[in-house]
Amino acid sequence: MPWFKGYEGRTVCKTFLEILDVIIQLRRFVDKPLRLSVQDIYK
Repeated sequence: MPWFKGYEGRTVCKTFLEILDVIIQLRRFVDKPLRLSVQDIYK
């Protein structure tokens, strides 16, 4: 990808795939009920 010049933050990444590997995963509550927001109501 010629448009990507790398990233330097708390970590140094040279490729986009390295950034995806470094991203911290959010904690998921698998023992809780699934909740979804309702966007539209159809009649």
